[in-house]
Amino acid sequence: MRYNTTWHSYPRSLVALAVLLLGAQLAKATDTYDPSTRTLTIPAFTVGAATYSNAVVTVAAIVSPPAGSTPGGTTDSFDPVSQQLAIPAVTVSGITYYNAVVTVEALNSVGSVANADAFRNGYLAATAVQYGGAVYANVILALTAQRVVSVGGGMPTAAQDQYDAATGQLHIPAVQVGGRVYTNVVVTAGPADIVSAGPAPTIDQIQADIFTPHCSRCHTGAGSTLPGVQNLSSASASMAALVGMPSLEEPNLLRVDAGNPNGSYLIEKLEGAPGIAGVRMPRGGPYLSPAQIEEVKSWIIGLSPP
Repeated sequence: MRYNTTWHSYPRSLVALAVLLLGAQLAKATDTYDPSTRTLTIPAFTVGAATYSNAVVTVAAIVSPPAGSTPGGTTDSFDPVSQQLAIPAVTVSGITYYNAVVTVEALNSVGSVANADAFRNGYLAATAVQYGGAVYANVILALTAQRVVSVGGGMPTAAQDQYDAATGQLHIPAVQVGGRVYTNVVVTAGPADIVSAGPAPTIDQIQADIFTPHCSRCHTGAGSTLPGVQNLSSASASMAALVGMPSLEEPNLLRVDAGNPNGSYLIEKLEGAPGIAGVRMPRGGPYLSPAQIEEVKSWIIGLSPP
């Protein structure tokens, strides 16, 4: 059974609601519904592990009328399969109702998404990707804007990313690009795009795998010129010497630009990029393998959400 789309049309006896004046803390977490436009302003709602903040949606119908005198939760919860939104508390014309369920017609706007995908500097960071029967956490892909197949918009149609190997397409419920949120995005992706899966390497791992065996012999922290002045002899020393520090050879570039391996001079030196000052590192070789360089890139990406 479906109901009229305006809460204030219900007789008070039907919904058996308490009319309350909310305190400031609860009021901040309360939805606001405008019957004239059928729009619901939502401080936060969840879809799986993702939390959407400051959203406005158009309500299609009330599936379950409000019930109870206290909220049954702290945030709205959206089911992408049924397109239903469960609402702990909603204020209509100054009156607060509790525990309603509505179907959503459209997502009008959303301010931000926590624990969802983020795209920055050519890298897409996905909190979870389902592939076959497995779920992979914290996947980072190297992608270009040209890989975008479609941006569907509207409410998310899934709780997490889904990868279809047959088509080579990744279906993304929501992704943040700069200050905007895009929903139901499809991009092409393949194994070659995968930078890392699982937690980003820590500085301790990078120190043990890369800096100590390959760099610390020359980058000792001794002296006032390169290579000694750049201290890569310990995890704490490497962080201090690299992250956010301008290169002595190329002062307009940071040695490590947190979250941006493509803009980090360290990566240029490790890859022997054209135009670098001096020579490729480690000096005289053997050079790092592509997998080792990708490990360093993953560490840089993990320093700041892409």
